[in-house]
Amino acid sequence: MLNLVKQLEADGVPIDGVGFQCHIIVDETPGTFQQMLEQVTALGVEVAITELDIRMTLPATDALLSQQQKNY
Repeated sequence: MLNLVKQLEADGVPIDGVGFQCHIIVDETPGTFQQMLEQVTALGVEVAITELDIRMTLPATDALLSQQQKNY
Protein backbone atom coordinates (compact mmCIF):
# COMPACT_ATOMS: atom_id res chain seq x y z
CA MET A 1 0.00 0.00 0.00
CA LEU A 2 2.83 2.36 0.85
CA ASN A 3 4.46 1.94 -2.55
CA LEU A 4 1.12 2.39 -4.31
CA VAL A 5 0.47 5.71 -2.57
CA LYS A 6 4.01 6.88 -3.35
CA GLN A 7 3.68 5.92 -7.02
CA LEU A 8 0.28 7.54 -7.44
CA GLU A 9 1.53 10.75 -5.86
CA ALA A 10 4.65 10.67 -8.06
CA ASP A 11 2.33 10.35 -11.08
CA GLY A 12 0.45 13.47 -9.95
CA VAL A 13 -2.65 11.69 -8.66
CA PRO A 14 -4.04 13.61 -5.69
CA ILE A 15 -4.41 11.29 -2.67
CA ASP A 16 -6.33 12.74 0.28
CA GLY A 17 -6.54 9.57 2.33
CA VAL A 18 -6.27 5.82 2.50
CA GLY A 19 -8.79 3.47 4.12
CA PHE A 20 -8.00 0.03 5.45
CA GLN A 21 -10.41 -2.87 5.83
CA CYS A 22 -9.00 -5.30 8.37
CA HIS A 23 -10.32 -8.84 8.76
CA ILE A 24 -7.95 -10.61 11.13
CA ILE A 25 -7.87 -13.93 12.98
CA VAL A 26 -7.38 -13.74 16.74
CA ASP A 27 -3.69 -13.85 17.71
CA GLU A 28 -2.58 -13.38 14.09
CA THR A 29 -2.50 -9.57 14.04
CA PRO A 30 0.30 -8.57 11.65
CA GLY A 31 3.18 -7.12 13.66
CA THR A 32 3.98 -4.62 10.91
CA PHE A 33 0.48 -3.17 10.65
CA GLN A 34 1.06 -0.22 12.96
CA GLN A 35 4.35 0.55 11.24
CA MET A 36 2.63 0.61 7.85
CA LEU A 37 -0.08 2.95 9.16
CA GLU A 38 2.59 5.30 10.49
CA GLN A 39 4.50 5.25 7.20
CA VAL A 40 1.39 6.06 5.17
CA THR A 41 0.48 8.83 7.63
CA ALA A 42 4.00 10.24 7.24
CA LEU A 43 3.23 10.78 3.54
CA GLY A 44 0.73 13.42 4.62
CA VAL A 45 -2.46 11.56 3.79
CA GLU A 46 -5.32 10.81 6.15
CA VAL A 47 -5.49 7.20 7.31
CA ALA A 48 -8.69 5.49 8.42
CA ILE A 49 -9.45 1.97 9.54
CA THR A 50 -12.86 1.65 7.94
CA GLU A 51 -13.54 -1.92 9.04
CA LEU A 52 -11.97 -4.02 11.77
CA ASP A 53 -12.98 -7.43 12.98
CA ILE A 54 -10.94 -10.07 14.75
CA ARG A 55 -12.60 -13.45 14.48
CA MET A 56 -12.01 -16.57 16.51
CA THR A 57 -13.01 -20.19 16.46
CA LEU A 58 -16.11 -21.06 18.46
CA PRO A 59 -16.99 -21.75 21.15
CA ALA A 60 -15.36 -18.67 22.66
CA THR A 61 -13.16 -19.33 25.66
CA ASP A 62 -11.83 -16.93 28.28
CA ALA A 63 -8.36 -17.28 26.74
CA LEU A 64 -9.60 -16.48 23.22
CA LEU A 65 -11.64 -13.52 24.43
CA SER A 66 -8.66 -12.20 26.36
CA GLN A 67 -6.40 -12.50 23.31
CA GLN A 68 -9.02 -10.86 21.10
CA GLN A 69 -9.18 -7.94 23.54
CA LYS A 70 -5.38 -7.55 23.38
CA ASN A 71 -5.44 -7.65 19.57
CA TYR A 72 -8.00 -4.86 19.39
